[in-house]
Amino acid sequence: MLFGRELDVYAFVGLIMLIGIVEKNAIMMIDFALTRQREEGVGAEDAIFQACLIRFRPNHDDYYGGANGHFADCPRVGRGR
Repeated sequence: MLFGRELDVYAFVGLIMLIGIVEKNAIMMIDFALTRQREEGVGAEDAIFQACLIRFRPNHDDYYGGANGHFADCPRVGRGR
């Protein structure tokens, strides 16, 4: 919709990969919070907050690295694509 074209195979694979990256990072964040809660006796809200602070940069790097790699080809149209 952004470029006025339908999704091709590459864009569809890119979207699936980005969904997978987001899901993986969410699972890692929840696992980090649960481990902190169980081992250190931290409350649930504090454990989630600390997990968000510590895991934000790796999640951010994964997402934007994948997005930049897949969306670099979006504006290219025509024969040279």
